Amino acid sequence: RRIAQFGAEFLHQPQRILVAGDVRGIYYLEWREHIEHLSRTNHVEEALELTYSVIDAAERVDRLERRGGGAVGWYERAAILLRKLGDHEAEVRLIEDVQRAFPDRDYLGHRAAKARDLLAKSAGGQ
Repeated sequence: RRIAQFGAEFLHQPQRILVAGDVRGIYYLEWREHIEHLSRTNHVEEALELTYSVIDAAERVDRLERRGGGAVGWYERAAILLRKLGDHEAEVRLIEDVQRAFPDRDYLGHRAAKARDLLAKSAGGQ
């Protein structure tokens, strides 16, 4: 779905927000279903690559709107995909980066202990 298809829905959005939120010609909020489909159909690496692009767009929109945390749901999606790929080190690093970026909020805290446990087990050869 192209941004042009959502003209009426996005009329209230300034053009700069639409441009900042663009990922491959589609506003970043519209990618969730496709990313989930890629993940379900075992195209996890492609889903992760697309999720990182969406995170970049969400952060650009956050900066323009002078708010923060709009990408947190996408960070969680990336953590889920990293775990699915068995990349526990990258998952822990992502969670720690998010927690450093938002120290006053407990974003992804519910995933942290399990991710660290899986990393320890994979490092120990268990």
